[in-house]
Amino acid sequence: MEPSLASGPHRRRRDGIVPHFFGCLVLFFTICASNVLCFRVKPCIARDTSRNVRRACRRPTPSRGGGEDVDRMDALKTAGMVATAGGLAIGGLPNLVEAKKIINLEEARELGEKKMIDIEKAKGPLIKVRDNVKYREELIGKGDIFKAGDLVKIRYQVYKGNGDYMFSTGYGREFQNDVGDTYDFTFGRPNSIPKGAEIGMEGMRVGGKRKISVPPELGWQTSGGFPEPQTFGGKRKLLNHMNEFLQFEVEVIRVRPKKT
Repeated sequence: MEPSLASGPHRRRRDGIVPHFFGCLVLFFTICASNVLCFRVKPCIARDTSRNVRRACRRPTPSRGGGEDVDRMDALKTAGMVATAGGLAIGGLPNLVEAKKIINLEEARELGEKKMIDIEKAKGPLIKVRDNVKYREELIGKGDIFKAGDLVKIRYQVYKGNGDYMFSTGYGREFQNDVGDTYDFTFGRPNSIPKGAEIGMEGMRVGGKRKISVPPELGWQTSGGFPEPQTFGGKRKLLNHMNEFLQFEVEVIRVRPKKT
């Protein structure tokens, strides 16, 4: 199925691991907190360095009539038990949390796709040419329209149908030292650029910029693999995705008319 220029990267739905994890995490910390808060320090033996005499470390003894210390310890115990019960409740209701998360993820996905479509529409209309080739005019150039036989200098970037970057020339991406470089070819000559890209470039002028959707049957197989990626990663990506819809973003830098 043909991907739209407005389509974004595919997203995988999360499973139910996250709610269970957080339920167990809350339970663990609440149990630890309750044990720490209710822990009574045992008497210890200390040495008086000044007299070299051992003496016992003492702490305040709670009053027999239910004094302040006893009330505080009871309150801490109660708080720990309540927190533990809360942790059990959270850990015991993963299905409810999971259902809520799934609903939120679905809503977020729909909103994200709608926003992406609106952004793409704001860039301009998607123009259908022929042979299933489409393009979007990102920048209209100036000067005369080049024709078959003219020498054309371009900078370009190639993306997968979902918008993921593959390779380019002239933009210094992937640590390439090619900023300002151009790919030069004779427009209309076989084995120069993919046939789909050539169809999408018809009518362009110097300074113009288009993003062309190239169908696989009019892709790099029709140009002998040209323009060729300059990096190993780019070559590997092209080899793996050559039979898919690709996006060819091209900027016309200079045109030298055909000699008559």
